[in-house]
Amino acid sequence: MNPAETFSQPLSVTFEDVPGACVVRLVGTPGMENVNPHHEQLLDRIDDETPNVVADLSKLTFINSPVLAMLVHAHKKTHEHNGRVVIVRPSAVIARVLRLMHVERLFSEYATVDAALAALAGR
Repeated sequence: MNPAETFSQPLSVTFEDVPGACVVRLVGTPGMENVNPHHEQLLDRIDDETPNVVADLSKLTFINSPVLAMLVHAHKKTHEHNGRVVIVRPSAVIARVLRLMHVERLFSEYATVDAALAALAGR
């Protein structure tokens, strides 16, 4: 998928449960669509058996308030279960927004989903 196709694509959110973590992949452009169902699905997956979240932002074109809120709320819930949220390959624009909102310190950043999962597993 080329960058132009990603930018014109509406937001798609998928979940993959792996041992100890939930991988959430955000693809496309967040708009006015309701992020709330995805937000609730993500929070429902976080528990003592799945305390971590890997947020793959590599194909997300930018971040808006609902998506940012979803990540921050996931951070709070993972913290309650002794876990954390890590992010994969945010674009320069998304990384800048995270810095401007003073939330970049909440999320460690990794180059790949596999690297993030390995770090969470202590490998």
